[in-house]
Amino acid sequence: MQIPDTRYAKAPDGTSIACQVIGDGPVDLVYASGIWSNVELMWEEPTWAHFLERLAKFSRLILFDLRGVGLSDRGPEPPVLELQRDDVGAVMDAAGSADAIVFGGARAATMATLFAATHPDRTKALVLYAPVAKTVSTPDFPYGKTPEEQRVFFERFVREVGTGQNLALQAPSVASDERFVRWWARFERLVASPSAFEELGRIFTDVDVRDVLPATHVPTLVIHRKDDAIVLERQARYTADQIQGAMYVQFPGRDHLPFVGDADAIVDEVERFVTGRRPSGRPTRCSRRSCSPTSSRRPSDRRSLATGDGSSSSSGITRSFAIS
Repeated sequence: MQIPDTRYAKAPDGTSIACQVIGDGPVDLVYASGIWSNVELMWEEPTWAHFLERLAKFSRLILFDLRGVGLSDRGPEPPVLELQRDDVGAVMDAAGSADAIVFGGARAATMATLFAATHPDRTKALVLYAPVAKTVSTPDFPYGKTPEEQRVFFERFVREVGTGQNLALQAPSVASDERFVRWWARFERLVASPSAFEELGRIFTDVDVRDVLPATHVPTLVIHRKDDAIVLERQARYTADQIQGAMYVQFPGRDHLPFVGDADAIVDEVERFVTGRRPSGRPTRCSRRSCSPTSSRRPSDRRSLATGDGSSSSSGITRSFAIS
C-alpha cells in the first residue's frame, strides 16, 4: 500500500501533530499506537501495514503520532498527558471529525482514557490496548511494577533504545528475526532521540490516572495479551475493572506490540466492537463458557456496541464483563 499523505494538526499551544486519514468507513476511528509510532515508517513493515489496513476497512482511520514521538513536534513544554489529550481533539478537528471511537495503544491508552473522560461528547467509544492507569505500585495500588522493577526496566530501555535489543521484551516472537530486528532498530532511532525517550520514560513512570477511570462513561473495550512483560496482566485488568461496563478481552501471547503475533485476532475484536458483527471471512468459535449473550443486557445499555451479535472469539481467550 502507498504511504498515505501526512498532514499536521495544530494543537492549542501551536505544536504540530502528524496525522493521516485512511479509509472511508461509516465511523471515525482515531488511533495512536503509543510511544512506538511514526506514521510514515510504520507502513514499511508489512505486518504493521496489514494491521492498519484492516482497521481502515471498517472505519475512517485517523492515525497520529503522539507529541514528542515520530513526526510530531515535542512542543514548548514536556509532552505530559494533559497536552497529549488536547492533541486528540486537535487531530479530530483537522480531520473534520465531530466524534469518533478513540483507540489508544499502550501508553496512548492512558491519553485516550483521559480524552474520553474529558470529552464524552466527542467520544463514541473507547478501545484500550495494554492500558496502564498507574505504572508503579504503592501501598494503595498493588497492581503496578515495584519501584525496583520499573527502575531496572527504565535503565534497560534507555540503554538499548536504537539497537532493537529491547524486542526481547517488546515482541519476543520476532526478537530472533534478523530482518525485523534491523528494521526495528532503525525505527527506534527515527521515533525519538535517546534524550527524548528518556524524557517520555520518566513521564510515563509517574503516570497515575486512577481517578479518571470511574469518570469514563463511554462504551469501552480493553484488550490485553496475558504474558505481556511491558504491561502486566493485573495492570490491564485494573483499568477494565475501574471503568463501569468495560469489556475485558485477554488473548494468549507475550508480544506487547499488537501488530505481531496473532494481530488479526486483536483487529477482529476491535471490528466486532465497532461494527457489532463478526469480521467477514474469519471464522469465530464460541463456547457457552466464553460467551455473554446480549439478551442479558438492557436494550438501552451503552455496552451493546461492544457485544453486537453476542459472539465470542476463538478458544484460549479470556473475556470478562464488569457489569454494574
